[in-house]
Amino acid sequence: MILGKEDPYMTKYEDFVLSELQGRLAPGEQIVHMAFLFNKSLAGMVLLGAFGQLGKGYFLAAATDRRLFLIKTAMGLFTLKRESQGVIELPYQDITNIQPGGALNQRSVTFTMRDGSSIFFRLNTLARFTAGQKTFLERLTGYVATWNGMQQRV
Repeated sequence: MILGKEDPYMTKYEDFVLSELQGRLAPGEQIVHMAFLFNKSLAGMVLLGAFGQLGKGYFLAAATDRRLFLIKTAMGLFTLKRESQGVIELPYQDITNIQPGGALNQRSVTFTMRDGSSIFFRLNTLARFTAGQKTFLERLTGYVATWNGMQQRV
């Protein structure tokens, strides 16, 4: 699925991601999947209730056919903010492993990078900020494997 402005079913967050990344995409590069990720502690969120959810630690992720973009954002009092606090780019050739985890709707993912570092995120499959929330981890694993397989053949 290629995501673009002509999709009438896009959420306001997906529209925000498209507008944020428009100038960053290489010629021919396409956004193929989006998701909402976070790296806040679940225990802290449970203990502090709604106040534990406020602030930073939230990301709108966009997988292209070449790399993963993570737009840093924050949670407001009632909903996720549509504001960029920076963009992280992870080229697929720099991701050596994707380790999914978690159970039921509370999933997690650890990216192991070529330099040996790792990046951990959580993903709630019930979140409705993006349409592809439930299938993001499975699809991203495929995108990275396909890209790295193509690069090895070159």
